[in-house]
Amino acid sequence: AYIEERLRNHIEKERVIIPTVEKAIGPALAKHALAVITGGGTIAREAALYGVPGVTLFPLELPVDRCLSSLGLPIKRASSVEEIMSIIDNAENDIELFIAKAKEIIANMEPPQKTLLEILREVENRGGGGC
Repeated sequence: AYIEERLRNHIEKERVIIPTVEKAIGPALAKHALAVITGGGTIAREAALYGVPGVTLFPLELPVDRCLSSLGLPIKRASSVEEIMSIIDNAENDIELFIAKAKEIIANMEPPQKTLLEILREVENRGGGGC
């Protein structure tokens, strides 16, 4: 109720959606969000790759999150409602910058398929890989 009250203005403008437990919300919604707050990390990372602040409540800082953050993507870890609210408040001012930065970063990334194919060929050449 506290978060809903603090976000009332955004909720009324349909910029903030607090999904019910029984609804499945996927990455497609993250692309259009002001911020994504989650207990895990995967959807937060996906949001950050769209340029949307991804906030994870997961208690450990993971290397993948540090990597995305070091690239300039908006991935955050929070442990309190106050931290979450601060991130949301700041996101509104910076969202266009985040989106532009994410697009630039993604455009310069190497497609993972290329690396995966190289690894598979290397395994195949060594005669391994049988199941």
